[in-house]
Amino acid sequence: MKRRQKNPGYFSKGNLIFWALILLWISIQFLHLLDPLFDEARVTEKFRKLEAQERLESNLDSLRQIVRDSIEKKQPEPGCPVARYTWKWQDPFTGRNESMSFEICESEAQNAGNFRKNLRTADLREIYIRMSESDALPLNGMVQSFRATIKSRGMGYEKALFFIVGAIQAIPYTLVLQGGGPLRCPCTLGQVYYLADCRVRADRRGCCNDIEPAGLFSPLEFALHKKGDCDTRTLFAYTVLGSLGYDITILNSDAEGHSILGVHSPRALGNGDYIRGKNGRKYYIWELTAPSPPGVYTYNSSKDSWFSVMK
Repeated sequence: MKRRQKNPGYFSKGNLIFWALILLWISIQFLHLLDPLFDEARVTEKFRKLEAQERLESNLDSLRQIVRDSIEKKQPEPGCPVARYTWKWQDPFTGRNESMSFEICESEAQNAGNFRKNLRTADLREIYIRMSESDALPLNGMVQSFRATIKSRGMGYEKALFFIVGAIQAIPYTLVLQGGGPLRCPCTLGQVYYLADCRVRADRRGCCNDIEPAGLFSPLEFALHKKGDCDTRTLFAYTVLGSLGYDITILNSDAEGHSILGVHSPRALGNGDYIRGKNGRKYYIWELTAPSPPGVYTYNSSKDSWFSVMK
């Protein structure tokens, strides 16, 4: 009788090589899933689907555009030497010590407040628009520095957004008051005693009097001197983030006497708290006067008291 040969089973020498190759392929695929660019592609696709569900037109800069944009170093205009400024801060989200330098035409820096002081309108939206438009070009050097960091680190849409917002939040609060208002430095507001000291102070007790119009420094002034309270910061963020392609707005509340940033994103940010803009879009709220995550509503008044100034 012919002896039956033993079945080598699944783990013969040949099969072991086959299974080893299968495991190698699975490992490569797993590592591919961890690649940040692959993750960003998945996020971008998720954004697209969510946006289709909301029937919103996409104005998001996915940051693939930002990463691919070339960075042009423009020569200064004749007769306009440049001044170099540096921001240093600790990122409130990562704890990383950051530094960024940018150049601005010296004459524009010296005259930073002239345009603001000569504005003759009581309409807050017009003030915001005119200041933002006036300072967008002078701030281009700063925008390009943000862009260079975003590109060099391969940041995605949200990481770049957190990076820029974190830079603003890390700057100590300075109270800014207009002339003829109910308050004047020194004063107590919200249980904080502010000094008659128009400087950026680590104890956040700096205060500036007679800043017209509307107790508001321009975006360029904030970039140069870092002095600003809520609406100075939201206007600065609106100008810089808008230059990078983000869809943002300024959200104000008369009941709160406060201004916060609104960021449009098809994917909910933070806890997902948002205010609808005039265009019907969701703008996720973001406090800029201190380190704070997005999409978190911590105010006393109803959300109905807030309105989008710009969109």
